[in-house]
Amino acid sequence: MFAGGREPLETKRRKVAVALGLPVIKVRGSPYERGVQHGRQCGDLIRRYPEVLLEALRLEAQWRAMDSRLPLPDREELLRRAMQFLPLMDALAPHLVEEVRGIADGARLSLAEVLLVNVRADVMGVAAVDALCTAFAVGRSATADGGVLSGQNLDQHPANRDLLIMLHVEPDSGPAMLICSFAGLLGYPGINSAGVSLFQNALSTHVWRASGAPHYFLKRLLLEQTSIAECLAVARRVEVCSSTNYVLTDRDGTLLDLEMTPDGLETLEPQDDLLVHTNHFRSAALASQEALLANIPDSARRGPRMQELLAQRHGKLNVQEVKKILADHDGAPTAICRHEPKVITIASMIAEPDQGRLHVAAGNPCEQDFVTYSL
Repeated sequence: MFAGGREPLETKRRKVAVALGLPVIKVRGSPYERGVQHGRQCGDLIRRYPEVLLEALRLEAQWRAMDSRLPLPDREELLRRAMQFLPLMDALAPHLVEEVRGIADGARLSLAEVLLVNVRADVMGVAAVDALCTAFAVGRSATADGGVLSGQNLDQHPANRDLLIMLHVEPDSGPAMLICSFAGLLGYPGINSAGVSLFQNALSTHVWRASGAPHYFLKRLLLEQTSIAECLAVARRVEVCSSTNYVLTDRDGTLLDLEMTPDGLETLEPQDDLLVHTNHFRSAALASQEALLANIPDSARRGPRMQELLAQRHGKLNVQEVKKILADHDGAPTAICRHEPKVITIASMIAEPDQGRLHVAAGNPCEQDFVTYSL
């Protein structure tokens, strides 16, 4: 029986879970060297990205009630817009621009093609497609072994699933990182060898600011830090062009949520050593700017449901228990484990950051077994 007590029609035909591992892309050395290694291993997948992004943008336009009379850009227009972000990204993190240049050279692609992957839907002047995710963090008092757990379900268009990779980064300085990402994308959910973990949700206000940077370099910068205090210092100095949410943990057992907008950020603390976030603002200071919840009302249900399921197992939580929770179908098809035709859980992730482990199911966790990846 699935958690939640109800098996959706989409999964009735499937009774046995399947283990489907993601490609592991290992890179090391200087930024440019890492990029070349990445590009050589992922060139074919990166070439597919513009078409996949266009399909995701069609869905994004529906969520945000964009004017349907306005045509979506074609491939060349996407690439042109992506290049407009280069000065901002170079000012924010020149070493990551070097890594992108390396990816382009290694994959024999243009800089614009790889930069587009690292800009994503911000080419449209809307919040980035981090999609309809349910993210969480569990502190030491709530787990069975006194460790930290964190993770999320990553809910996006099904076409994105085929572009997923596990990016294992060993830089020439700083902590090693293990990131569940897309081919060519430098920053996404993951953990580092200093015990920091980062997970995410899409948020949106009505503000998009061209003077700000896309979030994907920021995600990578956060994973280059060694504590939440360092992460918060980085986030406070970065101006972003759109809104998003980050769930962070560190080796000290600290849990913190960052709701970021182009106008600044707000932080949220855990309740009973549990932290849950979905796709709407929870801080009182930002709730009035909410622009996504009206079109994704299930966000208001998924968050409390996740909180309830974690609280029921408080003090007993472990990886196996969290796997069951992430497969919950209460409210199907727009449940924690999502089964809509155009939005599904393309990956389910559970981190044990203290142990340097990331467990990933490459698809709906009710259908796919988790595979363990280690730093």
